[in-house]
Amino acid sequence: MTNFVLPLLIVVCLLFALIKKINPFDSFIKGAKDGLGLFTSIFPSILGMFVAVTMLKASGLIEDFGKLLGYLIPNGMYFATLTPMMIFRPLSGSASIGVLYNVCSSNGPDSLLCRTASIMQASTDTTFYIITLYFTSVKVTKWRHSLQAGLISDFIGMISAIILALLFFS
Repeated sequence: MTNFVLPLLIVVCLLFALIKKINPFDSFIKGAKDGLGLFTSIFPSILGMFVAVTMLKASGLIEDFGKLLGYLIPNGMYFATLTPMMIFRPLSGSASIGVLYNVCSSNGPDSLLCRTASIMQASTDTTFYIITLYFTSVKVTKWRHSLQAGLISDFIGMISAIILALLFFS
């Protein structure tokens, strides 16, 4: 059945265009031009975010921060392993999925760390990505309170993920 969904959707769209007396090819071209304009307006912001994420990974700053937490907090090595997830989750969904994969593959899928990282992945969002992509595309310039609210909710989600994982899985 899944082999027929996409062709059926195309046929339905073409029939709808014929009924409404709209030229489907012209509509497609206009949509592609609008999409290209949107891409060119948001691409610099997304590129800057990816460069920042790559620099954080390559510099080793995240690992050093995790080690510092490991020394300062009791049972801090638990937090040290989750530090890359805590840093990358608000920045990039694909980077945090990569961190989640690394945590789960190195510690096992039923480990406390993997479960904590999974809860963290599900209960937080990519705040900087959302602000970069969506706010840039609609030309919102005053986003300070949105950033604060997003980061506070991410922090609460991360702390909640740790507490819930410790309560239910330790």
